[in-house]
Amino acid sequence: LGLRSDLIVAKAHWVTPVIEPRRYDTWFFAALMPPFQVADGETTEADQAGWVVPEELLREYAAGSALMLPPTVICVEEIREAPSAADFVVHSPSLPLVMPEVVAGPSGAAMEIVER
Repeated sequence: LGLRSDLIVAKAHWVTPVIEPRRYDTWFFAALMPPFQVADGETTEADQAGWVVPEELLREYAAGSALMLPPTVICVEEIREAPSAADFVVHSPSLPLVMPEVVAGPSGAAMEIVER
């Protein structure tokens, strides 16, 4: 893929909770694919790549047949809510830093999503 930085929009910024021994500062980006561009899915970041409708991916996740971490799940949920891909890319609300925190839940420790 050719990189067109003028077409890329930052959509989310997550940092691993403070309690984790290995921490990550992760950004999620979105872009519309230019005409005639071909996505090849070649990456070392995933074991598979392909096109899928957000609702289908979320069903697979709920059934346990698709693995995603919470930041990715929330991003896919946001894509699902958009009327179109163009609307998702164009609509850029403020971009808070999201850093989950451990809190006391009814069944013990739980993660709470905190925007900063």
